Amino acid sequence: SFATPIVTGAAALLMEWGISRGNDPFLYGEKVKAYLQRGATPLPGFDNFPNPLVGYGALCVSNSLLV
Repeated sequence: SFATPIVTGAAALLMEWGISRGNDPFLYGEKVKAYLQRGATPLPGFDNFPNPLVGYGALCVSNSLLV
């Protein structure tokens, strides 16, 4: 699936933002996952998340960075 390189790139951007730029110096592993889940946008037609078909929704890195 082409989702893998997209999510990998999003994780790399989050780690740059957190570690390299000093916004969250302890941003590793599970915290990256939590940031990505927090920023996911719900998809129309699905009411419950996480959903076995679509997971947490659409990836949105900018939503992940909102505090």
